[in-house]
Amino acid sequence: MKGGRRAHTVSAALLIALGLGLASSTARGEEARVGHYISGVTSSFIDMLPDRGTSSAVVANAFTYYDGSASPSQELEFGGLLTAGAQSTVYSDTFLFQYQGPWKILGGQPAVQLVVPYVWLEVQGDVGLSVKRFTPSAHQDDAANGFGDIEMFPLMMGWKYGDLKWQGQLGIYAPSGSFKKGDLANIGRNYWTFEPSGAVSYLSSRFGLEVTAFAGFDFNTMNDATDYQTGDQFHLDGTIAEHLPLFGGFVGAGVMDTSINR
Repeated sequence: MKGGRRAHTVSAALLIALGLGLASSTARGEEARVGHYISGVTSSFIDMLPDRGTSSAVVANAFTYYDGSASPSQELEFGGLLTAGAQSTVYSDTFLFQYQGPWKILGGQPAVQLVVPYVWLEVQGDVGLSVKRFTPSAHQDDAANGFGDIEMFPLMMGWKYGDLKWQGQLGIYAPSGSFKKGDLANIGRNYWTFEPSGAVSYLSSRFGLEVTAFAGFDFNTMNDATDYQTGDQFHLDGTIAEHLPLFGGFVGAGVMDTSINR
C-alpha cells in the first residue's frame, strides 16, 4: 500500500482525462485544464515515508483506468488545438521505486523516489480552426501509447516523534512523454514542473485517530510547442479519520478534504 501512494498520479494523459471530468470546476490557468498534480493524490498517513530507523526499499505497481468527457459547449486546448466536446479514455500502468537510507541528517531519514508510467490514451472531439476563436472544422479521434512524464524525488526527508510524523520533499516532473503539436492524444505535457512540498501526520497508536495534511507548490515552465504557460499552483490536501481493527488489519472512516488554489 505504501508504494502505491503516487503511482497512478504522474501520468499526464491520466490528468487530461481527469481534467475533462472536472472541467466545469477547474480554473482556466492550465493547458487542457490540468497540470501535473492531481488533487488528493497524497492526503493520508499511508502517503508518508516509512521512517523505521533502518533502510527500506519499495517497488510498487498500480494500474489505473479513467474515462472522462466535457460538455459539447466546453472548449479545451489540446496540443494547440481548441477542441469542443472532448472525450478521453486512459489506461496507465505505473511503477514506483523508492529507497530510504538508514542515515540520519538533522534527525531525519533521507529518501529518493522515481515514478514511471506507461500510458494508453484515446482523445476525440470537434477541433476548431483557431485557438482564439472557435470554429468547428472536423471531428478528430487520436490515440497514443508510450512512457509518460516521469516524476523524480531527488530529495525526501522524514522525521518521527512517537505517533507524529512530518516530512519535506522536492518533486520534479520531467517532460519525458511524447508530445506533438496538433495531436489531441499526447502522452506528455511538454513542460517541467518543480514541486516543493511538505506533510504532517498524526496517527494515535492508542485511539486510532488520524489527522494528516499535505501542502505543496507547483512551478511550471512553458510548453514551447504551443507557447502555453500553465500557471503556478498551491495545493492542500488533508484527512481526518478514525481507524479500527478488522480481520487482522484495520478499516478507517473519516473525511478527506481537497483544495487547490492558484
